[in-house]
Amino acid sequence: MKKHLFSIIYLTCLFALFGSCKNDDTPDTITELPEEYYTGGKLGTTSVNDISTAFEQPTPAVEDNAEMSLAFQIGESFFEDEFNSNTSGV
Repeated sequence: MKKHLFSIIYLTCLFALFGSCKNDDTPDTITELPEEYYTGGKLGTTSVNDISTAFEQPTPAVEDNAEMSLAFQIGESFFEDEFNSNTSGV
């Protein structure tokens, strides 16, 4: 009886193991992200990346509009300027 019970438990665990390792047959679909996901909304000045130049890259909406692109470049030049006027090594 003990041997029979052990084999039933063993087979149940085996079926549970193989049943839980089944791959999902659903295809991976990329969904549109909501506007709240983007920094500054969809027209914001950052794209979704995680490298050091994330805030230096305009979004396609900014690049498509010449006026917004010029404003972005001016703002970027202000950001890159030196703010310390005393460079003698204080």
